[in-house]
Formats: sequence, structure tokens, C-alpha cells
Amino acid sequence: RNQDESIKRINDTISSASEEIVLSLNHEGLELISKIGYDVLSLAAKNDMPVKILIHATKQDVPILNRFSDLISVKYIPFAPENNLLLVDGKELCVFEGLRGDHLPFAR
Repeated sequence: RNQDESIKRINDTISSASEEIVLSLNHEGLELISKIGYDVLSLAAKNDMPVKILIHATKQDVPILNRFSDLISVKYIPFAPENNLLLVDGKELCVFEGLRGDHLPFAR
């Protein structure tokens, strides 16, 4: 997929949620979701959709997590996942890489 298709897939997957949204992210994935998915995640959360981020956070993640903190539940995990996962309603799975330099996501 090219970057536009990957961004569209991630945002469409989030928008399709009817029960819950769970993201398991590493640092790069958190940066990416903050840049391309913040608006759609915020809209889902404001519409009473449970949104959870699972992350092994570092100090550099705190400003981004604070941006999400009013709307989204953050659970800290003891490891950083190699790939980023977006799971919607327990059935729609999107695996994506984070930002590498100026590159945007590659979603599978």
C-alpha cells in the first residue's frame, strides 16, 4: 500500500468501530496515530466509543499521551511491541509500522 492508502485504511478502520477501539503502540506508532488519527479517535471517544491505548511509554511519549488523556484510556505495558496494532470491535485488525524518518505508515 502507498502512504495515502495506509492512512485511509487506518482512519476508515477507526471510523468503522461500533464497540471499542484498542491500539497497541510503540513510540513510532504513537507519533503516527497522533499525526494522522487524532481527529478520528477524538471524535469516536466523544461519541462514547471506548478507546484504549496500550503502550510502553517513555518520557518522550508523555506530551503526546497527555494530548489524548482526556478522551482515551491509556494502559502501560512492560514491553514495546515491534508492530503497531489497531483492533476494532475485536474483529477488524490493522497492523502498521510507525514513522521512519519522513516516511508515513505501511499498513498490512
